[in-house]
Amino acid sequence: MKRGAIMAAFTFCVLYVVYIGCSHAGGAGKIGSAERTVILANLGVRESSGLAPSGRRSGAFWTHNDSGNKPSLFAFDLSGRDLGEWRVEGARNLDWEDMASAKIDGKDYLLIADVGDNARKRDFCLLYVVPEPDPEEGGGSVSIERAINFHYPDGPHDCESVGVCADERKIYLVSKTLGGRATVYSIGWDSGHEAEAAEIANLSIGEATAMDFSPDGTRAVVLSYFAVHEFVRKDGEGWDKAFKRQPRVAPLLERRQWEAVAYGSDGSRIFITAEGRPAIFREVK
Repeated sequence: MKRGAIMAAFTFCVLYVVYIGCSHAGGAGKIGSAERTVILANLGVRESSGLAPSGRRSGAFWTHNDSGNKPSLFAFDLSGRDLGEWRVEGARNLDWEDMASAKIDGKDYLLIADVGDNARKRDFCLLYVVPEPDPEEGGGSVSIERAINFHYPDGPHDCESVGVCADERKIYLVSKTLGGRATVYSIGWDSGHEAEAAEIANLSIGEATAMDFSPDGTRAVVLSYFAVHEFVRKDGEGWDKAFKRQPRVAPLLERRQWEAVAYGSDGSRIFITAEGRPAIFREVK
């Protein structure tokens, strides 16, 4: 979501790719450094606010625009090639702030998170579950399979960070708050039409703007305006414990409005975007 005049000067939507710089089994550490840049061909991606790797096509990704735009998903590949636009039938883009991909029961899904709430007035926020289209089909439409209306146990929150841990069958959300303290909530993937999120942990990472889980479910990344934070889950451990340990951190030296983060399909790289256009796809090592 826009931060006003301070961030308005930034006119590019940048996608970084961050390679993991230390063992996946470790704890705190460092990640990141820049390598190459390409421009996304689709100029309709003007306010990239969510990002997810395709489960159906290796090297393909999904993104969407922020509030006030069409309820559409955009696909592209690692070279920046436009793979098309899909309209989500029956959906509204009230304030889409993040998305995730997950394979559940052998089927590839996309989760779209209409969870932005700057004024903290929404009684319910909305999660759309849609079957993932084939990015090579060139565009079209996709129907909502399921919608989850949810609320928080302690009143409304602004949120821009949502991810799915497929092996747990859980959806995680991180609140966006000033002052550096963020709260992690969870919702069951199989929740019905209405649900209450459960509070599981608190993070000290600044204003959280996006999150994602690695395909194998062992790592979670949370993005803020100034850094990428990666948390590691040990064998047999739940995320309620993993989020309480120190994360690996990759400082973001460029001051942009960083809004989206995703692992690649093999989990070895982390990608981030910032709002604005043209959308620049940058690889970081």
